[in-house]
Amino acid sequence: ELSKHCQNCKCSNAAKLFADYCKEAPAKLTDSYSPWYGRFKICIRCDNIDEFGLPSFITSYNAKPVLIRNTGSLHRGTDYMEMDINVHKFGTVPKKALSIMLNNFEHMRLCTGFCIESRQDAEMPETLLGCAGIIKPNYKISPNL
Repeated sequence: ELSKHCQNCKCSNAAKLFADYCKEAPAKLTDSYSPWYGRFKICIRCDNIDEFGLPSFITSYNAKPVLIRNTGSLHRGTDYMEMDINVHKFGTVPKKALSIMLNNFEHMRLCTGFCIESRQDAEMPETLLGCAGIIKPNYKISPNL
């Protein structure tokens, strides 16, 4: 419905792109040659990262967007769509970084946002479509975090 609505109105390019993604991506996620495969982008920023004395291979990635390709699973229900990200499928360096950061999570101020990657001029500019802030998350008492 959103995709059809956006074709007939003056929606932003980002809204049209998101509508097309919601329509096309669930059916095409397993097709690595699909133009919709791997376009989900996430960006995580730790506002107080300097407090933890982390190595530069970690801090240099703070607030840098990352495409979720092979580690993501897209699920569509009747009234929702969700992206699950399996960190166990991450490469060696990101897993090592998460391991190093784990003890500091409960002291961090985190912001997470997502968008759909633009690949054509008509899809620009990329626009943040959703975000959440988490202050001092405690994964020990929130196992689903």
